[in-house]
Amino acid sequence: MIYVIMGVLGSGKTTIGRMLASKLNAVFHDADEYLNHKERKKLAKGVPLTDVEWKNWMVIMRTIVDRELARGGTAVIACPALKEKYRQLLLHDKKNMKLIYLKGTLEMIEQRLAHHKNRHNASPKILENHFKILEEPKNADIIDITIPCEQIVEMITRKPPEDLE
Repeated sequence: MIYVIMGVLGSGKTTIGRMLASKLNAVFHDADEYLNHKERKKLAKGVPLTDVEWKNWMVIMRTIVDRELARGGTAVIACPALKEKYRQLLLHDKKNMKLIYLKGTLEMIEQRLAHHKNRHNASPKILENHFKILEEPKNADIIDITIPCEQIVEMITRKPPEDLE
């Protein structure tokens, strides 16, 4: 089973993804690690990625998804996948994949980012852009990020994986 954890900047994708992978004894991949230097610099300056850059990034993540599906084990992938077309590219094997959407408000996540150093140095403008382009998924487990991380992981692992429709 491949678990794809999605959400905007600061929603907790990496934290939840790592915790979930640890609990499931699964491989973990963080999409942010696949951004190139140029893209990281853009984000630090508050310049959003172009649709072409997003697509290229999602193609890289699709390669990772395909590799993990071929391997046949369990993997957790933290990936923004903010638009439906990105999710369609990634979630092509609905029988063996599960989408989890970490949902929060702009105000709440702004507060989180203000209290914690943004590990990718992305400008707060990027968060605003993420909310602007976000297309909330219809076929996902939607989890309120006001819940403590341990409870979120427990909710994900307690619920049996089901096919996405």
